[in-house]
Amino acid sequence: MLNAKGELEGLSDWPAQKLTRARTLGKELKADVDAFGAAGHFYAEVEARPDHFGADIVMHVREKPPLAEYSLRLGEIIHNTRSALDSMLWEVAGLGGASASKRGMVTYPANLHVNEWTADRQRDEGHNSGLSVTLDATVLERVKSTQPFAQSGDAKLDGLAAIARLSNYDKHRGMVATLGVPTSMRLELPLHRVKDPKYNELDGDLKIDNIAEWALVDGLHTQRFAWSVPMTIEDGLRLDIPWHWAIADPQLSSTIPLDAVLLMPDHAEAVMHYVRTGSWP
Repeated sequence: MLNAKGELEGLSDWPAQKLTRARTLGKELKADVDAFGAAGHFYAEVEARPDHFGADIVMHVREKPPLAEYSLRLGEIIHNTRSALDSMLWEVAGLGGASASKRGMVTYPANLHVNEWTADRQRDEGHNSGLSVTLDATVLERVKSTQPFAQSGDAKLDGLAAIARLSNYDKHRGMVATLGVPTSMRLELPLHRVKDPKYNELDGDLKIDNIAEWALVDGLHTQRFAWSVPMTIEDGLRLDIPWHWAIADPQLSSTIPLDAVLLMPDHAEAVMHYVRTGSWP
């Protein structure tokens, strides 16, 4: 099973094909998402206040993104990524001659706490199946070293933990909700100062930067701005809105950027390489 260099031999290329499929699906989804975002379906329009002391910036949505379709496609990406890890470990467990019944509980773990790892390994021994009774001790230690609890930082934010969590959402809770969310942006508002002796202001062009953020794409949203001196701004002016895309993560009450999800096959590949060779790529 392990050669003289400590590397696993005899594995098929099926797990690698699963990762290739995940990456292909990811590139196709990213292209479609970017195309939708660039198609002008979202824009903001200025509604100037007559007193010259502010304006409302109103978000308009011409067409909502096909979130259900994107979610199904994301699920396929995540499924293939998780499947690559599971199928690789299933093959490794069989290299030593373990029967299918002993490999029945073999899936790639993603333990957040060391006590979970310990309890699972004790369960393996009690059932005479699973990782503890099918993997070589060296390989089992490698798998342990890849676990979220063994990494620095918050275990819940580890890539392996995220793969497992999103896979479970997709399998058991239905759609992995994708959101079209504008980034926090800096709006450059082209303002023109109004001559008014009360404010002793000079006439001239000016740009004021304001931070604005809109949430879920679902109808109209308004950001209200005000300034301390009278200024004019073109009523009906349209502003371009940059967008990014994210996946809802209910357990963390947050979102994961789409680009981060599309890098998950890379993380899985690094983990698989470590299990096979004992070194990180």
